[in-house]
Amino acid sequence: MTRKTFRDRLATHGLKPRAIAEKVDGDTLEYSTSIEGAAAKTESLSTALRADPDVLAFDCQPHRA
Repeated sequence: MTRKTFRDRLATHGLKPRAIAEKVDGDTLEYSTSIEGAAAKTESLSTALRADPDVLAFDCQPHRA
C-alpha cells in the first residue's frame, strides 16, 4: 500500500490524517498517523483493514486531548 493509498483509504472513511510517518522493517512497511474522527468512522476503517489481505496488523488507539 502506498502512502497515497493509505491517505485515500482514510479519506474514504471520512478521516483526515495529520502527517503520515512510515517505517520500513525488512519486507514490512508501517504507516502511522493521528486522526480525528467519530468512533463510527474509525470502526468502519478497522473493518476495512481487517478485510484487506495485504494488511498484516493495525492498531487504533483513542487519544485524549
